[in-house]
Amino acid sequence: MTWLRWRGPEGDRLSVEAMPYVGHASGARAEGETDWDNRDLTYVGARGVARVAAASAHSMEAGVELRAASGVYDYRETISPFPELTDSPDRIDVTADVGGLDASVYGQDEWRLSDRAGAVYGVRAHWQSYRTGVALSPRGAVAVRLLSGTTWRVGMGSVAQPVGPSNVPVESGIGVATAPERAAHFVVGMETTSGPQLSVRAEAYYKGLSDLTGRDRDIGRKSQYYRVSDSGTAYGWELFARGRPGSAASWTAGYAYAVSERNDGDATYPSDFDRRHAILLNVSADVTESATLTAAWRFHTGTPVSRAHFVRDDEGRVTSASVGLPDDGVRMPPFHSLDIRLTKAYRFATWGMTAYLQVTNAYARDNVQEYSYDAAMDYARVEENFLPVTPTFGVTARF
Repeated sequence: MTWLRWRGPEGDRLSVEAMPYVGHASGARAEGETDWDNRDLTYVGARGVARVAAASAHSMEAGVELRAASGVYDYRETISPFPELTDSPDRIDVTADVGGLDASVYGQDEWRLSDRAGAVYGVRAHWQSYRTGVALSPRGAVAVRLLSGTTWRVGMGSVAQPVGPSNVPVESGIGVATAPERAAHFVVGMETTSGPQLSVRAEAYYKGLSDLTGRDRDIGRKSQYYRVSDSGTAYGWELFARGRPGSAASWTAGYAYAVSERNDGDATYPSDFDRRHAILLNVSADVTESATLTAAWRFHTGTPVSRAHFVRDDEGRVTSASVGLPDDGVRMPPFHSLDIRLTKAYRFATWGMTAYLQVTNAYARDNVQEYSYDAAMDYARVEENFLPVTPTFGVTARF
């Protein structure tokens, strides 16, 4: 991709910038003699933004973008979970040539209502020459400081994610630019601070998804099975705190509860992002004036996986298999890992250098990345793990 950015003269209130760009990307990938993914993408366009800081409490911004793009696809993939067990495995076979114009315009206003309250609101409109209609994405948020050091925030929006020549969902068996995917967001949260020593933030959210075109992966990469969902929901809450007990030390801690579900017709199932509980702990301390030691511990409950059902003959050999929807009752084991990093800075007369030594998964936890089923082992389920204890070393120089 090649782009050029120009910024016009900035006055006291108005600033303008423009960015023309052109790009091309192509790729060819093959797996064996039956599956391949060939695509060729080209695009050219320009984007402009204007910002106005009004004399009152408003700060406004508007932008426009025009882009011409084309995408040529030749995609074929075997999607049966165990294709070697059938004479006619299911496949996705798509060839597509999609092209046209995209135009979008947006505007937003940041409004300082008072010393204790502010709001931001805006809307984006997107038009595509190869579809009818205009997709609108409105949004708005309000922040209010009720007590000293405590701020409450509420926000909502409806976002349209266009599907165009550069992201045709051929992986789902679709060879045309479909209607935009949509997501409705609702967020409420609060943040309170007690000087530089302590800050606490809490947030709850809900997201509704519709007109989806992507796929959800159910089980491991050696025996994949894909399902196309048309809608979904995600909701949960998060609690995050950070503190600095002294000038040489700091810490952060976070907890998140999250539910993520997808719908396929009348069926509802947990998605790959459904990790109900997640915890993050981080501690950093300056061991010398130029050296810092950091330790981070991560934890989350396991993601759901699908149940694989095998049919065997009288001699115990597998003759056929099927895979159901992801199941809350079948999840990978919990993931947790400790990472430790030591960073040392060096300063010289005309340049500087920073070196680090990091150990990932310091206590050698066998964290499962995914499951697969090995035909050579009579379709026994095999755990494929993330990296074991992994030391890394790096150096950065600044001149």
